[in-house]
Amino acid sequence: MKSKLLIFLPSLAGGGAERTIINIMKYLDKSIFSVTLVMISANIDNYSRHEYLDEVDSDIKIEYLNSKISKYSLLKIVNNFVEIINEEKPDLIFSTTLNANFISIICANISKVKCPVIIRESTNRSQLKTNLFVRLLTRYLYNKANAIVSLSQGVKKDLQESFRVINERNKVIYNPIDVPYINNKKLEPVNDLVKNNKFKYIITVGRLIEAKDQKTLLKSFKLISKEIKSRLLILGKGPEEQKLRNICEQLNIVDQVIFLGFKKNPYKYMNMSDLFILSSKREGFGHVLVEAMAIGIPVVSTNCYSGPSEIITNKNIGRLVEVGDHVALANEAMQLLKNRDDYNKVSSLAQKRALEFKADSIVKKYEKLFLNIIMNR
Repeated sequence: MKSKLLIFLPSLAGGGAERTIINIMKYLDKSIFSVTLVMISANIDNYSRHEYLDEVDSDIKIEYLNSKISKYSLLKIVNNFVEIINEEKPDLIFSTTLNANFISIICANISKVKCPVIIRESTNRSQLKTNLFVRLLTRYLYNKANAIVSLSQGVKKDLQESFRVINERNKVIYNPIDVPYINNKKLEPVNDLVKNNKFKYIITVGRLIEAKDQKTLLKSFKLISKEIKSRLLILGKGPEEQKLRNICEQLNIVDQVIFLGFKKNPYKYMNMSDLFILSSKREGFGHVLVEAMAIGIPVVSTNCYSGPSEIITNKNIGRLVEVGDHVALANEAMQLLKNRDDYNKVSSLAQKRALEFKADSIVKKYEKLFLNIIMNR
């Protein structure tokens, strides 16, 4: 008999957590697990765009907690989720994102089924501006989970030191990267941008938020553009976009920076680019770094807490600089772009490193954890 796995996350909007869940569901052994995916709302206008919904395999059952009303309440969500748990009688609940993790633990404990819960944590919670109540609730509820998947050693350390999460329940499993999918999608044509071979193309991908610190990237690109004919592609949307556009005007690089917005397929833009830069102040892992490495473009990243240093373990795989140091970021980028031998070496070794995060092998670690918790419930 198959083990019944219930996966809960708010939506399939286009983020790293959602991409990870898609990859896990795709590579899970369906002869061992039957999977039900639970999300908040089917109405994309009411909640969030389900960017990745069409990538869910047909053998995955999908349930929604609230598909009709526009303003859902926590009580409504909890009640509907408990009903689904009682009806589905899962052997295990797996969730990701803070609110979904809270809800999963609460509902599993008040349902009739009383099934175990594994939660995935992708963020260094201590670095976020949260009130005391949320911090205390995190400490209390996270220790009620049967296991926690931290997606980097840094996240695991943060949970232990800041929230006193029980070490034995806290497992590090890196994000699964779907390399065959990336290799296929990178070959799709880019129809909204014409590449000019006179320029070097630098790319970054991520939400336009303060934590990603694209301001430092723009200052860095200003220095690069003085020495190398180049263009900067920015993929992503977010509240910082207008500020970043204003900075481009101040730096007089408006004509050299291209804001492309969110792209469901960022890989074809990475594939046409020469270099990837991540300028974040903080990360949980740095999923997009591995995706860029898998495509074969060298990466330069800030050595933020945490993740990048666990991916880029030496300078032959990629380059790390201090957070906020736009001069160092520019220098490392220019060194790679100007030195073809170094560039090719980093490109080749980065691709090999990315294969260590292949989804088929990473998801086996999830399967082992899932089965261990189910058998010892």
